[in-house]
Amino acid sequence: MELFEQKRYSAFLEKLADSLDLTEEQYLFAKENYEALGNFLNEPGTLLSKYNPEIMTQGSIKLGTCVKPIKEEDEFDVDMTCKLHSSFPAKQSDFKKLLKTRLCEDTKYAKMLDNEKRRCWRLKYPEKYKFHLDLVPALKDDYNWLLAIGVPLNLAEHAICITDNENDYYNDVANSESWPKSNTEGYARWFLDIMKIQADQIRAELKTKLLLERVEDVPDYKVRTPLQRVIQLMKRHRDTNYENNEDKPISIIITTLAAKAYEKVLKTGASMLFYDIMVAILNAMPEYILKSNGKWYIQNPVDPKENFADKWNENNSKAKIFFEWLSKFKFDFQQSFAKGDIQSAINYIKPNYGNR
Repeated sequence: MELFEQKRYSAFLEKLADSLDLTEEQYLFAKENYEALGNFLNEPGTLLSKYNPEIMTQGSIKLGTCVKPIKEEDEFDVDMTCKLHSSFPAKQSDFKKLLKTRLCEDTKYAKMLDNEKRRCWRLKYPEKYKFHLDLVPALKDDYNWLLAIGVPLNLAEHAICITDNENDYYNDVANSESWPKSNTEGYARWFLDIMKIQADQIRAELKTKLLLERVEDVPDYKVRTPLQRVIQLMKRHRDTNYENNEDKPISIIITTLAAKAYEKVLKTGASMLFYDIMVAILNAMPEYILKSNGKWYIQNPVDPKENFADKWNENNSKAKIFFEWLSKFKFDFQQSFAKGDIQSAINYIKPNYGNR
């Protein structure tokens, strides 16, 4: 493609990623409802208030990498953590039931409680909203063990213990060592910090465009960096090509590898079009997949002991499909780019994204 066409193609890809994002209406609806739930759980003088519950979003809604469902009739979701400041010992099962008991004190939330999930309670909103919310009960964890293995304090201090009804100690009185560990907030801060400079620049531009007084007034859902957009494109391509395959690449692996690759791309200091940034990310992603003694390893950046690729070692088809998908994603866009004109490029990749 000529330079002019290259710029048009990059602009198209950014618009395509924008179209995959939740709508403003969906974001505002989700925000209104998770904030209302947080206020309810934090209500003074109630069952949880003595534990100083801390409510926060997690997952793709927090990272800004949401993609709307492929089918309009499917639900979108928000993942949340309810972290209680309590002391051990306690049973995971009793702790999880404590959150359910509080939810059932309100008839609205009691009606929305769906079947218990492995690590959370799901609230299903009325069918017309096509929305559900997953609420994970958690306890603040002692994070010194993370500091000891090199995790920075500003990330380690958000470590939590969560419940898991498939855990061997779920019904036992035990200390924090027997509880599953997590650090979704630390992970989010790691991810968002990688692209902070770009996000701040975009936020400043939006402040002017939206005629706002302060950059802080720009909603997070309006700020999308190249990293977030590339991840959105990858997630939709995965879902379209491997929708019903249980071994399809999981989002945490895609997100982690893309973020590490983007960090490397930024260090080059080169000014690139969106398409070039995407290709550079794809080329660098495999560098952060390790294999030693026949075992795959993808390190959790906020818990080096956790291996995001542990399931690959139990089922080799997961690794095979990941590399197959990554190769196909890269091939599809390179072939599209090679068409030489914007309309031919769009027609080539349309099957991966649909007319919608």
